[in-house]
Amino acid sequence: MALFGSGRNPVTVHVVDDQALVRVSLALLLNRAETLKVVGLSASLAQALPLLLEHPCELLVSDIQPDPEYFDELQAIMRHCPRTRVVLLDERVVAINARQAVRLGVGGYLTKQQSPAELQAGLREVHEGGRAFAPAIAARLAGMRNGTMQPGDDQPFSQLTPRELDVVLHIALGRTVKECARALGISASTVDNHKARLMRKLKIHKNVDLTRLALAHGLFDGCATPSAWPTYSAQSALKSRA
Repeated sequence: MALFGSGRNPVTVHVVDDQALVRVSLALLLNRAETLKVVGLSASLAQALPLLLEHPCELLVSDIQPDPEYFDELQAIMRHCPRTRVVLLDERVVAINARQAVRLGVGGYLTKQQSPAELQAGLREVHEGGRAFAPAIAARLAGMRNGTMQPGDDQPFSQLTPRELDVVLHIALGRTVKECARALGISASTVDNHKARLMRKLKIHKNVDLTRLALAHGLFDGCATPSAWPTYSAQSALKSRA
């Protein structure tokens, strides 16, 4: 492993962002640090995978994209490029994205609201074997570790399948069954079946109670407004038992 901080052996980075201007700007920003060297640019994870296989690097910095296959593609990269540490960038802290990042075991989850210095510090932490999270998520994880918050406290939903959790999020945001089905790429009848099962498991009967439960247990933490939530299946990387 190259020592972070050594200009002679800068840490190699591959940047993924679907906006060319942002992608290039981020590369220029990272290259200004002698400790970092951007060796690859991609518009998507699908585009990045063959490049990473051909030209391995130490860090992958990727924005989270509104693509139904995003987390599946991320999992594929983590499987095929185990030596490449992953840092995700979000527009802001979005609870479901942060939860997914933790579950997949990425090296970091940061936001584009953080400063260049914070980004570089996070990359350093990840490169050295640690993990770097946006402050709100780091505080939540710290609470779990020190015993002030148990993992199950915000997860009466832990008994749900990944697909059922997807349905919870969409229904709790006020979407109809048809809207939920369209967003998840499944039939309305399948959504109805998932909804019936998850409500039995949670022992609730009304959508309003589902929304209250989701809010009370932090599923929307860090999300400024419902419109900020993605419309894709945030749990698609976990094999659904649908």
